[in-house]
Amino acid sequence: MTDLQKAFTTRFLNGRLRHRRGRVVARYEINVQTDPPVIPFRTEPSFDAPLVAAAERLLSGQVIELKGETSGIGGWIKIGVRLQDDADPIPGWIETFYLGALVPETPATVPPVVAGLFAAECARQEVLSGGELAVAADYLIALALIETNLTSFGTLLTGSDAVGPYQITSQEWAAYLATDVPVSEEARFSALSQIQCAAWFSERDSAEFAKAVQPASTADPFIPSFLDMFHCRLIGVAAATEVYTIHKAGAENPAMQDVLSKHFAVADLQTLMANRKRFLGAGQGGPIVSVGAFVNQTAAVLADAMTKAFTLLRQEVPEFIPVLPDRSLGQGWMVTAEAERQFWEQNGISETDPLGAQRVLKYFQEATNNPGGGDTAWCGAFVAWCLKQQGGFAADSIVKDPAWAANWKNWGDVELRQRDWQNIPAGAIVVLGPSGDTSGSGHVAFFHKYIPGSSKIDLLGGNQTNRVKLIPEDRSRVVSIRWLSAADVAPDITDRSPIQGAISGATNYDLIILARTIYGEARGEPQQGAEAVANVVINRLNAGGFGNTIAKVCLKPSQFSCWNLNDANRAKIKDKQPHSGDAAFDRCFNVARKAVIGGLADVTDGATHFYAITSNLPSWVRKSRNPVLTITIGHHAFYSGID
Repeated sequence: MTDLQKAFTTRFLNGRLRHRRGRVVARYEINVQTDPPVIPFRTEPSFDAPLVAAAERLLSGQVIELKGETSGIGGWIKIGVRLQDDADPIPGWIETFYLGALVPETPATVPPVVAGLFAAECARQEVLSGGELAVAADYLIALALIETNLTSFGTLLTGSDAVGPYQITSQEWAAYLATDVPVSEEARFSALSQIQCAAWFSERDSAEFAKAVQPASTADPFIPSFLDMFHCRLIGVAAATEVYTIHKAGAENPAMQDVLSKHFAVADLQTLMANRKRFLGAGQGGPIVSVGAFVNQTAAVLADAMTKAFTLLRQEVPEFIPVLPDRSLGQGWMVTAEAERQFWEQNGISETDPLGAQRVLKYFQEATNNPGGGDTAWCGAFVAWCLKQQGGFAADSIVKDPAWAANWKNWGDVELRQRDWQNIPAGAIVVLGPSGDTSGSGHVAFFHKYIPGSSKIDLLGGNQTNRVKLIPEDRSRVVSIRWLSAADVAPDITDRSPIQGAISGATNYDLIILARTIYGEARGEPQQGAEAVANVVINRLNAGGFGNTIAKVCLKPSQFSCWNLNDANRAKIKDKQPHSGDAAFDRCFNVARKAVIGGLADVTDGATHFYAITSNLPSWVRKSRNPVLTITIGHHAFYSGID
């Protein structure tokens, strides 16, 4: 677990304890068939143990809370008893057969939550999810702000038992529980517990939406935007799919009532209109708004909420907002992109002209694994070509299958998203959901500048109205904004000559980067755990596709979290040197030195991935076809067979 994860976990647990005191726990009645109906309440699971002084005996019908501990000797269970409703429970033991019926927890509202704690838990959810965009902290906070403003957690939706910051119904919670998550029915009444459920249904709806609108003509994965995700929440996946199709085509602009009536019964539509009047509100006796007006209104509301969410993150979780050390890194590829724009403009060409088609083919041939082109979507090829022209770290950063816009969501090592628009550096890579003026199922281009006082940003890219062009794009289409934080994380290593006897021509640079990686990922792990991290690096080097040197494998974007810019570990590891007073780093350096000369046995049995078992099961395990857990060492689980 990284330092950033530990920080979020500590804040989360402190807050969750307060919510447990708010009675978000399983409660049972005592069931006593004796006369008088009382049972002894003991300090230990034994008839010889003394009685709990504060509450010696419990009465039939009295409500108690489970503490989660049982004793196989004599069939005892640990419980908590509150002498006053707002007091902490007193712990003790009773025999299990006295446990009666579950008392349903149906409060009128969910206990309030401190906004800073809520923001920290949303950030933690994103960190532990492996950075999946469907669970972005910004969006999770924004959605709660839209639904409840993080202040009123009672039922706000007509004809529903919805409660909490996300107005989650018992039916939605039951669907969430059906995924075998380790939470209870009563946890729906905790504001913090609802966050993971909101992330789950956001990811679920996004996947269903993407499948429904995926163009049959391309294998490029469809990229839902946050606005698409928001529409799914407001009106359901089926209706959101139709809204997207109509709005993208731009040929008609029917009333939302006509669209929604296809997907909702009359009574359900009336309820929806009442609950979502802010977005569907009728005029003076007229029909509810048009599709275009609905999209404009939802985009404006979401953009405002995302801005507020960023402000809350910056104020309450400053460690989560990366500080970019070098904002000028993109100047090189932006010079190339601008020169290409001028070439297209001066020659007055588009992709349909012979010169334009020749230029597009050049992008594919020189910078992608699809040299024949043959795809009308060439925005990704253009981005890759611009990076390729700069060479060095920029060329090394090009993603696998760069012609697909969706793959650029993994570029670089830090996610900027829709946060501080005015401080996004020129040259950041912006991934957008598709629109009427882009082919394929998504779009990627370079960030040029923020347009103050508007909902748009200027992007410089290829395949923008069939040209290399500078155009404004609506911020609501943005899925991801990525940045490459540094060209060289170890400029202090000047001796880069090969190490005698090293594998794959490893140099002193490879050695120090591997040692720092092991230190960042496993300095608190046992010796075997540090060796296992080194094994993963070497296994990736041998497998191919992760980099052709040890250093490139370690520094490949979005792989080893200790190198991510928004991870507190990065600052601690980037200058580490052996024999400087840190025994833990010396141990990691010795492991790295043994690994680079091929003298380290593979304790992981071929593992290429690992994750901290204190966090959620990552998506790369859940989505792989044949993942194999090879070994668990300390706090890390190691896997092979990840595709």
